[in-house]
Amino acid sequence: MAMDMTNSFSPTYHLDLKTVENAERFALFVEAVAAGIWDWDIETDEEWWSDRFYQTLGYAPGEIKANYRNWLSNILHPEDRPLVEDAVRQHLQNQVPYRVEVRQKHKTLGYRWFETQGQAKFDSDGKPTRMVGSIIDVHSRKTGQMLQEKYEFLLEEMSAMGNIGAWEYHAGDLSPRWSPQIYAIHGLVEAEQPDLTTAVNYYIPEHRPIIQEAVERGLNEGTDYDVDLQLMMPDGKTKWVRIIGKPFYHTTGAIAGIRGVIMDVNTPKTMELERLRTINLLSSQNNRLQNFAHIVSHNLRSHASNLQMLISFIDQEKDPGQVQLLTKMLRTTSSALTETLDNLGEVIKMQNLTNVKKTQVNLKDVFDKTLIILQGSIEATGIKIASDFAAFSTIDFDPVYAESVVLNLVSNAVKYHDPSKTSWVNLYTHISDEGRLGLSVQDNGLGMDLDNIGDRLFGMYKTFHNNADARGLGLFLTKNQVESMGGIIEVQSRPSYGTTFTVWF
Repeated sequence: MAMDMTNSFSPTYHLDLKTVENAERFALFVEAVAAGIWDWDIETDEEWWSDRFYQTLGYAPGEIKANYRNWLSNILHPEDRPLVEDAVRQHLQNQVPYRVEVRQKHKTLGYRWFETQGQAKFDSDGKPTRMVGSIIDVHSRKTGQMLQEKYEFLLEEMSAMGNIGAWEYHAGDLSPRWSPQIYAIHGLVEAEQPDLTTAVNYYIPEHRPIIQEAVERGLNEGTDYDVDLQLMMPDGKTKWVRIIGKPFYHTTGAIAGIRGVIMDVNTPKTMELERLRTINLLSSQNNRLQNFAHIVSHNLRSHASNLQMLISFIDQEKDPGQVQLLTKMLRTTSSALTETLDNLGEVIKMQNLTNVKKTQVNLKDVFDKTLIILQGSIEATGIKIASDFAAFSTIDFDPVYAESVVLNLVSNAVKYHDPSKTSWVNLYTHISDEGRLGLSVQDNGLGMDLDNIGDRLFGMYKTFHNNADARGLGLFLTKNQVESMGGIIEVQSRPSYGTTFTVWF
């Protein structure tokens, strides 16, 4: 059976025409204005962006999701997000007008400045249900305004600091612009503007790479710089100057060049360097005095301990032959103590503790002397000590420091031997693949857990075994003495397996 559908669909037909007509008019309006339009349904969180909105940002319509959260996270500049969120919140909660200038990320041109504004619709309870707004590209106006602000900043800085000049270099041809003050600072007669290479060569040779790198990073990476460098003046003298450089940009966001200021800081900089030199000298002398005091304390304590031990052996020994042997050892140790005192006295008299100098030191002689100093402890522990100087036997080192280093490393190996096994210490020289001279002291003693000890190993007054005689000075002194001579010290150790200290000269 046929049915007449005309009346049934007539109202719908007329409504569709009206809707289409309104939509077409709205589309024509949107295209007619220079702004991108956005429409946000706050209740459903659905959003619509006009074609021009997309085009303004360099995208095809629908290429990215039209969503407020997506815009906040991926289009808006991160530094501008708090500004927008606060402005939207004030508008929706307090109906404060929403209009802000922000940076939005163009698909190909980077961040550009836009003005965005909007108006929300509120229900009878004052609750926002919808918000409509626009974005307008204001990049040219904004960058022009910022450029003017930068020039004003430069003028203000010049006026505030005095004796300061302004300069500017453009990317590409690096064409310079110098203010008259720049020539005065350089001691030059104002003439043709120098190119970048010429300007760099006005600095002392060791500072040329610094300013060259700073300029290149500014042009390539947009990095600011603030450096103190020395100029070579026409009369051969040098002058300290402070150079501040900041990149400036095209409207496209690309780096257009660098501009900045240069200031004569020769007087305050010279005074500062002299003050630092004096502080460093006093600090160095103080450190040497402390180091020397620790050497005296530590080395003399080793001698005293050995003497005390030998006297104790003599008191307990009944065999005349053994007493005679121990007495001979006591005399030898006493002579070693006298020699150590003489050496320390020479350090005070000849160097006045202000300069430790390197001389040729025979490591075998130092090692033999160490065995004499420690012979009481060696006898008491029964530890076996061997040496091998086949790789080399002489080094350039301070003699007192050399004696202290070897004594500390060997005495530690003896002190921290493992009484549960036959103990040994092996001291030997070797040469690395790179040709560096190394001295290693290896033992099979108690060892250490370096993972737990870490940087504390060479700290002052740090001890890691329950030894009543330990004071935590030996390794601290050794590290400082080695490093003051330009060397380094390394350690390998495992609990119950022993330790190896290596000094690289």
